[in-house]
Amino acid sequence: MEEGQDHQDKKSREGWFEMKTPSEQSSKMEDDRQEEEEKPDKYWLKLETPTERRARLRSLYIVHSAMLVFSLGFSIILTGILPYLKRLTSLDDAHLLELFGWMVAINPIGQMIFSPIFGWITNKIGSIRIVCLITCVIYILGNVIYSCLSLLPDSHDGWWRAGFMLLGRLLVGISTANQAPIRAYIAGATFKHERNAHI
Repeated sequence: MEEGQDHQDKKSREGWFEMKTPSEQSSKMEDDRQEEEEKPDKYWLKLETPTERRARLRSLYIVHSAMLVFSLGFSIILTGILPYLKRLTSLDDAHLLELFGWMVAINPIGQMIFSPIFGWITNKIGSIRIVCLITCVIYILGNVIYSCLSLLPDSHDGWWRAGFMLLGRLLVGISTANQAPIRAYIAGATFKHERNAHI
């Protein structure tokens, strides 16, 4: 009887020494959690083939490049509008500054008006390809007008040139309205874990 009791006491003592401290238990839980995070359920790999994934990512990088070019067409040109106006027209400073304000404002005005229109067309068609091609043509046309203003006659103190510059900037603004359907496309063409990086 005593031998059995001693054996049980010895076993309980061994169990006591084998018990882990709270800090060890928490570190083990942390290790388990890290292992689970390192092995996520990559469900998206089952939803598309490698070829489809490459095609999808290629289309995303194309629309990203297009958005960059369209954005640069607005921001970079702003720095040269006022000197360009001074060379093209013989207007006084007050009229030049007023015109410059309109040149800056006309771009976002065009974008604001045409963003819902292009969004509606995209939803109706079910593809952004046609909208992007149309806006590319409008963008090129607007920049061609802007670059060829010196070919217009310098009459009425350059108001003709200023008017066509305003038209060119408006066309560029309309073309940048494709950013709304492009962002909608990016949201629909990405998985949840990719969306933050692309948008």
